[in-house]
Amino acid sequence: MIELVERNDSTVVSAVEPLCRELHLHHESVAPTLAGIAHRSADECWARKRQGYERWLAAGEAFVLLAVEDQELIGFALVRVTAGYDGWKTDDRVAMLEALTVSARKRGRGVGRFLLEGVRDALDKRNMKQLRVQLVDANVDAREFYLAGNFTTVINEMFVDFRAAERPVEPERDGPLAIQYELQVASWVYSDTQAILSRMAMLVAADSVFLALTIEGARSAATPAFAYAGAALLVLAILALLLGSRHLWGIPIEYARENRRPRTLRALAEQTSRRTEWVGRNKVRWLHLGAILTFLGIIFTGGGFLLNIGG
Repeated sequence: MIELVERNDSTVVSAVEPLCRELHLHHESVAPTLAGIAHRSADECWARKRQGYERWLAAGEAFVLLAVEDQELIGFALVRVTAGYDGWKTDDRVAMLEALTVSARKRGRGVGRFLLEGVRDALDKRNMKQLRVQLVDANVDAREFYLAGNFTTVINEMFVDFRAAERPVEPERDGPLAIQYELQVASWVYSDTQAILSRMAMLVAADSVFLALTIEGARSAATPAFAYAGAALLVLAILALLLGSRHLWGIPIEYARENRRPRTLRALAEQTSRRTEWVGRNKVRWLHLGAILTFLGIIFTGGGFLLNIGG
């Protein structure tokens, strides 16, 4: 069982170091450069983060939520208090989510959502209702996570280094790597769409035949009731099959809209691997439900057909 532990003392900073280093490696994979600027080393990044975390906690301007399972730290969130926007009527005191991360071994289990809900509860106790977060532009998974939590993009932060001409020009986004990624996505969408359409066609055909044979000349009130119940279950089965792959259809649309693509083979491999794992896990649940509903639908519709014959 996962429990949340709130801490506001600077001694907690050492405990979150491994997760911060893991997050740094993740950022390095999804965004190898920032406007052409290379990553800091993990040691340098942690030294800078630690300094900020300890300063905010010592000043009483922040708190940390630890997600603990079987005495193991599997995730954390760090929130500090900052000012609201000058040009918009936000509250004067607004919370800033400086960090929220979950161990790679524990992702996909809702730990992140659990932490985010814990942050909201902790802010409610402090009578604070507004929360900000900043994202690395290439971190698409994080963006999807916060959009699901009702966050809205309000400001696009841009960056330029006027010394950029002194460095090699970065590869164009629309190069071979982008094409390779889009072909990978297109193959997912095509194969899943074909599989779903074939299942839908089979279900609709079977349902139509059974309904026609059962309802026409029905000899009892129970016969059409069975048939309609079976038809309803088959419709739900079709919806389950659609939901099994619905998230695939949005991938190329989202990337085209935001113009976000992985820029390195390492980022492509990691992103493809994570998305394939997530897609497979979620798709299987819906397809299993679809199979169960299909089985029940055939039994009910077929039962109505047999009742009609036997009656």
